[in-house]
Parts: sequence; structure tokens; C-alpha cells
Amino acid sequence: MSYQYQWVPLLQGSRKYILGKRDIGGAGAWLNAANDEIPALMRRADLLDFHFVRGKRPEANRFGRFATTMEWARRLTERDIDILTGKVPYSDTMPNIDEGFAEQDLTDPQKRIEAMRTIRERMFQAVKEKKGPYWVREVPADDVKGLQHLAGHVRVGMFITKFRKIFTRGEMNADLVIGPARLGDHRDDSEYEEILPASPP
Repeated sequence: MSYQYQWVPLLQGSRKYILGKRDIGGAGAWLNAANDEIPALMRRADLLDFHFVRGKRPEANRFGRFATTMEWARRLTERDIDILTGKVPYSDTMPNIDEGFAEQDLTDPQKRIEAMRTIRERMFQAVKEKKGPYWVREVPADDVKGLQHLAGHVRVGMFITKFRKIFTRGEMNADLVIGPARLGDHRDDSEYEEILPASPP
């Protein structure tokens, strides 16, 4: 039931993007560390008749079983815990870096250069003053309030994951136990927060 049958080909298909941009969530480092174990994992996926097509959700194998897919994985930070306890807001208010400029300023070739330079400077200054990125997100207020129920149950360093698994009737006969993912001796602590080029829709 491991998500790794889908996760490894997804990372391999996005490897140039991952390593070229930056090592997103430690995925590149994990791929390199587990490299010797990957062929055996892919042989096992083949035996299970799990096949993956870039950009598509997996289909059922010949036994009617679906591979588990990783949708999202994130290690909790101090800021995340502060959001749960209400110490910091869930969404930041971004300063208006476009203030004083109109649409015409961006269509006029002469004014556009100056407008873009000023807007860029304002953006860098805002991030510098905040000492980090702005998290601008739209979520219903009740959903944000509901996050407080997690306070005390989660702590810094824990992972929150979202994975997709469709169970067959036969797979529902045993208790479901979720454990840390490993490939050989290598624990998978990589994070997955942004859509990669090979991600399913």
C-alpha cells in the first residue's frame, strides 16, 4: 500500500525541475540516498501491475486495486504551530506595492520600465522588512478556526500528509496502520507542497 510506487516515478519524471530549481522539500536528496533501492521497488510495482502515466491519476491494476498516491506532505514548523494556537494569522496582508500606478503605466513603454522597477523594489523591501515571504491565502474563517482543534495534538517536526487510496473490499479486513515510509535503510522525510511537472491532476 506504499505511496512510493507512484512517488518515485513522479520524482524521477520531475528530477530536472527539482534539481534545476532547488531541492524541493529534500526530494532530490532522498532520491539520491535511496537510488540503489529504487530498481527493486519498481520491479515490485511491476509485479503488482501498477503503471503510471505522466500527468494522469493511476488506474486500477488487473486485481482492481489502486496504487496509493501522495497528494501533499509537509513538516510542521514553529510558525505552523503558532497559526494553530492563534499567535500569528493564517493569512498575511500584503502591502499594496502597486500603489500610485495605473494600468496605463504598464502599457506605456516609457512608464512601464520605471513602474516595474519601483514595484520590484517595493516587493523586495516588503519581504526584507517582514523577514520572510508573505503567506496570502483565502480560506473560510470557520475552517481556520477549526485548526485550533489540532493544537496540542501536533508539534514541530511532525508531518502532515494527504494521500489518496481507494480500498477494495478485501483490503478492508484488517486495521489500517500508517507508518514512516522507508526505502531500504532510507527514511523518506521529503516534503511535497507544490505541483511538479509530472504530477497527476
